[in-house]
Parts: sequence; C-alpha cells; structure tokens
Amino acid sequence: MQHKGLLLFLLILLNVVVYSRLVTCDFVTYDDPRYVTENPVVKRGLTRDGIAWALTSGHASNWHPLTWLSHMADVTLFKLHAGGHHLTNLVLHIFNTCLLALALIAMTGAFWKSAFVAGLFAVHPLHVESVAWIAERKDVLSAFFFMLSLGAYASYARRKGSSRYAAVLLFFALGLTAKPMIVTLPFVFLLLDYWPLERREKVLTLLVEKVPFLVLSALSCIVTFRVQRQGGAMLADVTLPLAARLQNAVISYFRYLEKTFWPHDLAVFYPHPYLAGTGGKTPWMALGAVTALLLITLLFLRWRRRAPYLPVGWFWFLGMLVPVLGIVQVGLQASADRYTYLPLVGIFMAFTWGGSLLMEQRPFLQALRIPGALLMLGCCAFLSRQQTGYWKNSVTLYEHALAVTENNWEMHNNLGNVFSRQGKYEAALKHFDAILREGRIRTVLRPQDIGEVYYNAGYAEAVRGDLAKAAGYYSKSLQYLPANLDAINNLGYVYYSQGRLEEAIRAYRRVIAMNPRYESAYFNLGLAYLDAGRPEKAVAGFQTFLRFRPDYKDAYLHLGAAHESIGKYEEAERDYRRALRLQGDFPEALRRLRALQDTGLLPSGSERSERE
Repeated sequence: MQHKGLLLFLLILLNVVVYSRLVTCDFVTYDDPRYVTENPVVKRGLTRDGIAWALTSGHASNWHPLTWLSHMADVTLFKLHAGGHHLTNLVLHIFNTCLLALALIAMTGAFWKSAFVAGLFAVHPLHVESVAWIAERKDVLSAFFFMLSLGAYASYARRKGSSRYAAVLLFFALGLTAKPMIVTLPFVFLLLDYWPLERREKVLTLLVEKVPFLVLSALSCIVTFRVQRQGGAMLADVTLPLAARLQNAVISYFRYLEKTFWPHDLAVFYPHPYLAGTGGKTPWMALGAVTALLLITLLFLRWRRRAPYLPVGWFWFLGMLVPVLGIVQVGLQASADRYTYLPLVGIFMAFTWGGSLLMEQRPFLQALRIPGALLMLGCCAFLSRQQTGYWKNSVTLYEHALAVTENNWEMHNNLGNVFSRQGKYEAALKHFDAILREGRIRTVLRPQDIGEVYYNAGYAEAVRGDLAKAAGYYSKSLQYLPANLDAINNLGYVYYSQGRLEEAIRAYRRVIAMNPRYESAYFNLGLAYLDAGRPEKAVAGFQTFLRFRPDYKDAYLHLGAAHESIGKYEEAERDYRRALRLQGDFPEALRRLRALQDTGLLPSGSERSERE
C-alpha cells in the first residue's frame, strides 16, 4: 500500500511538472468557441434548461451530454477564465494516469511495469493535445470512465457478481455519453480475458458476457452516425473517395507508430493528403503499410504463447483506432494526436513487457533497465512540456502547425480569422491568399470550406477598404455557398458603399426572402432605399428592423429622416426624441431635431425638451 501511495504521488507530480503552464493558456478559436466561449447554453453554466439541452442536443455534430455538462460546470465554477477549464482537463488526466496504474497492477501484479506504462501515458507528447485542448474535454472525460471500467472489470474477473458486472456496464455507459470512441471497450475486455487475466471460461461464455456491452456500443454508433451526418461533419464519397480513405487509414497506423517512438512535428491539424493535393505516393505507401501490418501481426501471433502481451497490446492499438481512422470520414484531417490517447496504452504495454523479456534474455542489458526507463520518461516529459507551450493562444498554436506541416489550408484559414479579429487585416489576407493562390483549394474540398475562405478574404478586404476586391471575393464565395446570407448581406453593403444602390437593394431583399428574421438586412435595406430617394420603402425597412431591435438608436435617427423626407414631421420629431431617450448626448439626433423645429413645420405646442 505504501508503494502504491508513493507511485500515485510521483505520477501526480510528473503531470503537474509537465502540464502546469496550461493554467496560463487561453482558449483557442478552434472548436473552443462552439463548445464554450460562443455557446449561449454552456455560457449560462449549469441550469435546468442547459441539462435538458445537453441530453438532447446534437450540437457540434456529436451527442455527448456528459461532456456538455462538464463544460457547463466549469463555467459555473470558473466563468470564462480559461485557466480553470484547463485545470479541469489536467485533473482528469491525472486521475486517468493513476487509475491506469492501479488497474494494471490489479490485473498483472507487475508493479513497476504498470508504473512505467502509466508514466508513459502521463507524459507522452502525443497526449498533450487531449489534455491541453479545452474542446477535447470529451477525450479525458471518456477516458476517465474507460479507466474506471478497466478497474471494475479486473475486480469482476477475480470475483464474479452482479453488482460488479453492473458497475462495469455503468462506467462504460457513462463513458459513451462523454465520447463514443470507447465503443471498442468490449473488444479490449476480450483481449484482457486472454492476457493478463487468463480467464479459463469457454470462449462462447466470454462472448455472451460481452453482449450488453456490444449492444451499448451499437446504439452509440447508430446515434453518432445519425448526428454527424445531420450535422454535416461526414464527407461525401464524391469529396473523399473510399480508396483515398482506406489508403489513409492504413498509413495512419504507421504515422501514429512513428510519432509514438519519434514524437516530432506534432500539430493540431494534419491535412488529408488527398484534399491537400499531396497524395501522389499514397497508393504505394498504403501497399507497404498493409504488408508491414500483416507481417507484424503474424509475428506477434506466432509469439502469443511465450509473450501474450505482444498480440494483446498490438490488437489493443489496432482495434481502438478503428473508429477514428477515417474509413467513415468525419472532418478534414488525415489523423490527429488526440486519437492516440487510449490506443497507445496497448503499445506501451507491449513495449514495456516485451522490453523486460528482452532484458531477461540478455543479462548485460539489466543494468540499463532503470536509467533507460528514466531517460525515456524524462525525454517525453521535456517534449510534452515544450508542446504545451504552443497552446498558449491561437496564434502560437496555428503558427506552429503551419511550420511543421505542408499545404495546411485549415490552419491558414484559422490564423487569417484570428488576425482579422485582431484588426491585422494585411496579415490575415496573406494567409487567405496562401490558400487561394496556386490552385491550393482543390475542387474536391467541400463547397462550404471553399466558400468560407472566399468570404473571410472578402470581409478582410472590405474592412481594409478595397471594396472592389471585397465584392469579387464575396461573389466568388456565393458561387460555392449560394445560401450564405452573411456574404449576400455584406456584398449588399459593398454595393451600397460604392453607390450601386439598386444592386444593394436587390441583395438585401434576397437576404430577407431567404430568412425573414435576418435583422440587419432590414436596417441596411432602409438605408439603401433612403439614399435611393424612396423614403416610403425606407420607413418600412426601419420599422421592421425596430421590431427586432427596439433599442437601436441609429434606426430611430434614420427612420426620422425618412419620415421627414415624406413630410411626416410629427413622426420624424417622435423618432428623433426616441433616439435621444436611448442616448441623451446623441449629437446628430439633437441637430436634426433642432433643425426640424427651426423650420416651423411642426404644429404649435411641440417645442418640448429634447431630453424628455
């Protein structure tokens, strides 16, 4: 018990040393907004309505109510201070590390080997993304219940009982409501039955025992598939053919293995080679990958009696990655570091127990066991701490990704948007141009992705003042996204600014026809009609807008001007006074009211205080 206490203390200390700087990191603009910072439900914290929403929502193309509830709880505790949200991720990762160590010790009885696996899990650089990314709370949260399931299953295997079985099933169900990736857990249980639990029941008995788990997995897969398809997260076959997906899937296995043993050039987004136009050698690479995978599998199966942990660890790794290999492509990435969070446990186990066997066969290596283990953990800790630094903010994260990947249009687009928000439009346009020039946007990309880049470039040009370029970009965006109301509305504003009033009016009317509740289009339409000398129609536009936004002072100002233009001076006076009630020191409203009063066109008795 004392050894276990010391081990848990050291694992906690190791995590704190590596990840402590995360509490000073900010939110990033990649998924954090829709999960936390710009999610109106989550931003209210834990509420009754929020809980109901979490249980029923497919927002962000996922059904994971427990994840939503954890984000709401964080907002209740920490508001929108990013450090607190990062701290929750870290605490969950610490729990996962400790629970993994305890579960492996319970199943294998090998204290130090289990400790080393847990240490690698704690500080491997591929795991930084899951811990550092607030929007990936679902990773560490689902893993928490995965680890609880392992421990409960070890207890159940030692001594069967309905309560123990129910505990395993409950933890598994909770884990699925945090992230569906752990649907492969029944498969992992079967591997553990073989080693290290070495259960002697008949295979059929063990399979029947897993049926309730398989039913939960199947239900989770069905819900996930429907929600992701409805949310538009899945790419169509025409966008990413099956052959391209299968090739990338087998190559991804070796990409993950490479970065496991040589963790370099880690990025938050790896562009799919087919979509980035860099997949010329992919078919040959895929053929080599399939051959190597088969050879390794056959080799480990041959050693299954002498070293059962090798095939168990290997199949753990292969099997747990299946849901995220992109055979059913969700998103635009080729692979992702976060996908290795649980699958790498299998590789760590095979490596640790296999390395120990090798040292036992070669006594001269025995002396290297402890210093070698410490050196590996030290190198991983150093690299992971370095990797956490890139999560300081969006700019450092995206710039690092661009530095270590090629043709990464997603990161160019994200960084361009960040610079636009910061008012650095020249810098933003450099990143949008990096996507648009030289044919880097391929026709195989989803129309919404192409249209988004053109829209972002148009917005930056419009704010910068180059209206001609802005109009060109907006028009190009609408070729790919004809229903992009923001692009149509902004294009109307460009036309208005250029004095092309009839074109602006047609753009605003198009927006309203497509969405009668698009508020700003009514205001913009009123301005265009007013400048075009059609004040009666301008009045209708402003009045409709004010039904949505009765507190918008500028709308009352321009409504007053429209009323004044058609000779409705009392209505104009009323509008100017309403504007002044919203802002007492509104100079333009005050000037127009006094000018109207000076004309003598108002009925007698209307000379009231401008601030009444």
